[in-house]
Amino acid sequence: MRHLTHVMLVLLLCTAAAFGQLAQGPASGSVSGGVTVNTANFEASDAPGPGAPVFRIAPNKVPVPPLPMPANMPAPTGPEGSNFVRDRSVTSDLPMGPPPVTVASWQGIPQTNSIPPDPHVAVGPNHVIQTVNTSFRISDKNGTTLKTITADAWFSSAFGGNPGAFDPKVQYDHFANRWIMVWLHQSDAAQTAAFLVSVSDDSDPIGTWYNWSLPSNVYGSTSNGAWADYQGVGYDQQALYFTNNQFGFNNSGYQGVRIRIMAKAQFYANTAGAISWTDFWGLRDLNGNDVFGTRPAVVYSSPNEYYLVGKPNFTGGTYLAVYRLTNPLTSPSISCVHVPVTAWSNAPNVDQLGGGSPQIDGGSSYIRNEPVYRDSALWIVHAVASSGTSAARYVRINTSTNFAIEDVAYGAQGYYYFYPALIADKDKNIGITFSRSANTEYAGAYFTWRLDTDDPGLRPSETMRPGAGNYVVTFGGTRNRWGDYMGAALDPADKSNVWFLTEYAAATNTWGVWVHGTRFVPYPGARVASSTTSRDFGRVEATKSSDTLEVTLRNMGDSNLNISNITKSQSTYGLLNLPTFPRTVATYDSLKFKVYFRPTTHGVVRDTIRILSNDGSNPTFNIALLGKGVVIGRATAGVLYAASGPPATSSLYTVNTNTGAATLVGETGIGEIHGTTIHPTTSEIYGVFTTGISTSLYRLSVIGGDALPAKTLLVPNARAVTFANDGSLFAATNNGRLYRVNISTGDTTYVGTSAGMIYSGLALNPITGKIWATVRPPLTGRDRVYTIDPTNGDTTFVGSTGGNNITPYLAFDARGKLYGLKGTSSQIDTLIVIDTTTAFGTRIGAMGLAGIQTLAMRIDSVGTQDVREIAAGVPEKFVLEQNYPNPFNPVTKIRFSIPPGLRSGDVNVSLRVYDVVGQEVTTLVNQTLQSGTYEATFNAAGFASGLYFYKLEAGTFVETRKMLLVR
Repeated sequence: MRHLTHVMLVLLLCTAAAFGQLAQGPASGSVSGGVTVNTANFEASDAPGPGAPVFRIAPNKVPVPPLPMPANMPAPTGPEGSNFVRDRSVTSDLPMGPPPVTVASWQGIPQTNSIPPDPHVAVGPNHVIQTVNTSFRISDKNGTTLKTITADAWFSSAFGGNPGAFDPKVQYDHFANRWIMVWLHQSDAAQTAAFLVSVSDDSDPIGTWYNWSLPSNVYGSTSNGAWADYQGVGYDQQALYFTNNQFGFNNSGYQGVRIRIMAKAQFYANTAGAISWTDFWGLRDLNGNDVFGTRPAVVYSSPNEYYLVGKPNFTGGTYLAVYRLTNPLTSPSISCVHVPVTAWSNAPNVDQLGGGSPQIDGGSSYIRNEPVYRDSALWIVHAVASSGTSAARYVRINTSTNFAIEDVAYGAQGYYYFYPALIADKDKNIGITFSRSANTEYAGAYFTWRLDTDDPGLRPSETMRPGAGNYVVTFGGTRNRWGDYMGAALDPADKSNVWFLTEYAAATNTWGVWVHGTRFVPYPGARVASSTTSRDFGRVEATKSSDTLEVTLRNMGDSNLNISNITKSQSTYGLLNLPTFPRTVATYDSLKFKVYFRPTTHGVVRDTIRILSNDGSNPTFNIALLGKGVVIGRATAGVLYAASGPPATSSLYTVNTNTGAATLVGETGIGEIHGTTIHPTTSEIYGVFTTGISTSLYRLSVIGGDALPAKTLLVPNARAVTFANDGSLFAATNNGRLYRVNISTGDTTYVGTSAGMIYSGLALNPITGKIWATVRPPLTGRDRVYTIDPTNGDTTFVGSTGGNNITPYLAFDARGKLYGLKGTSSQIDTLIVIDTTTAFGTRIGAMGLAGIQTLAMRIDSVGTQDVREIAAGVPEKFVLEQNYPNPFNPVTKIRFSIPPGLRSGDVNVSLRVYDVVGQEVTTLVNQTLQSGTYEATFNAAGFASGLYFYKLEAGTFVETRKMLLVR
């Protein structure tokens, strides 16, 4: 900050009588009319996603490099760097003080097929409009998207075809309560160029607009053989003002800066009628220097003149050129003053975490956003060099005295602050947003602020969205484009609220833009603000508690907040650390409590935390709670399970082993399941999702398919898994490695490698104890089946399922019958049965969908479907025979007889197995049977040696016998 009231300033003014040395013109032009459009005639989301690359502009233009500073530059108010203010957010010495108030914050338009995004924003009474290259989005102030429309579709009727629209700017005219959008068109081939102008019919952007195509390849009405680039859009109480850099078609030269003046009334007549304008061009400063990128002001009061600001196109500077337009709609004239400022050098290109070539284009030191005028104050922001990096520099000029009364270059050692945008609220408090990066930080979205009453400087920066990846995107060009500008806007409904739209690296080589509304002063009265308005606990196992989540309530009003109670309804949610009520919270003070979720059943549970207070705008502040209870449950004996991945949503299914048809159990809630298996003791289904870094192990619910995290295994690419009889897990990778996993600890033990194997599926044979495997090589042998030695990982070829098509997975039942899959992500999958001697696959039937990747089945019990009648005739009484063999290892058979019982001739029968402490370990039979003699098979693979009991219940008959498992 620099107060310059002590500096003698010599003003060199050029009045209307001599404006010829400042610009050529004026010249007048017009068009006969435009067209009417309506948002209802466009799809709710008519915008492109990532696709074929589109540069911001296609045409060639002659470079306009900055020139070295001449020796006769006016004296600065201070040497370069003397106005530097350090951003204390990147150090440990943060000052105490109230934070800004977040009004709303959300993800903006995601990356389209264009670079750079050129994000801009405007705010109305109830809506926010974002623009990026290719499209614009209308939303409410909570971030709900109402319309997303491509600019080319929007302007096609006004232009008469596809205009290839670029360089969007959007404003909300608070004087007239209208929205204004301006895009550009250019064609070297047709030598056409235009300002594409769109104006709403009222303050609601949903509905009717009026569009025009105003030629930019003319000065007045005379062709100039050039096109408009990099426009500025300003306004005051009577006119719209456009500025642009003018380039000759087909790289034929740079013509300088143009100013176009247009009466607002003709746009706001709601007729799409004729539009006339006045042009000045070839703009220069008092020394005859080009002022590349001059910007028109956005005005928030009613001055007698209109302001524009430019800077000389040098490698640095010591002054800003402030232009005044008088009588713009009758007899326009231009004057200029050079306002000395702290010396600067142009900002460099930008480094980032992870480096990369080329560097991010830092945008030099051009003035990229419209200056803001309010009550004899004019604010300008741009980037400047700062100790080898860049800083966000703003200047506040008193237009009555032509002094720079504030001059700050804001940054931090080793950090880059680039493409800043500024807005001032009704009390002259300012906010500046920018992208920021460093060698230790990806490019993120940030803002800083200051109150008009603050001591000189700026507050520590606030994070809108941190960068999430290294960004190098050139689409085959030589520049790593960013910007070209950001958005900053004032809220007309509450003139203490300001909004930003700022670019950041949303992921590696992916740009994003973030919308953020904020205010720098408290609300009038008491006001509840919460660290969250909703809490989603996700999936939590029934009878288990989630992690506790902290909620911070803060009073963002200028009066005491009196909280009378905090309540909820559902017993499955709990609140901790609540104070006694009533509780008084002073301005900017806070109250913290915790909330947790403990479901008791399977299913979604919703609730609301209600904060009752004296907040006049919201006396009952609600925080929505959401969670899903998950019961894992035991897989049913004799049932074949399957899991899907892309293109289908990742889900769990049951499969009919007679027909192959799959029946949905439910979605897993994770992206993909690569492998499944069933625990031999708990009968729980486990699934894995694997990457090149690690493998995530999940437990899957047999009720709804939901996946709950179990362990992260430090084994990459292990998509094939199966349990051993002792409960340890075998995992096989795509490079032939076999591991044994302790699922309790996640510890892994390397077993061995079979060179050249790319494992796809595993299954344990319950009869022989051998591990069976399928593979997925890229070309031949894709249908091969092997057995694996679990002691060293060696493989033995068994045979092929047929057709050289991948058999993604396989599963044994308790009797040793082997099932397999056939199909790819693009094919309807087929269930097959595999001969365990030859590995040949016989088709059972189509599963009814594509994307099935895994199978799993219990091998401890065959289930009720394996109970078979073995003797003819009618038994005379109930009989439960001794199992045979006994002792056994691991399979035994149990016979029982059912005499005629009920009048219907059948009876409900259950046959269950218990351990020595009376805990049920499996159910062999649970169904209605007619009279007859039956045999059930019990496979004790995975059970410990010892004494077991089996109990038959049929009607009123109950009998229990012993059996001995010997390993």
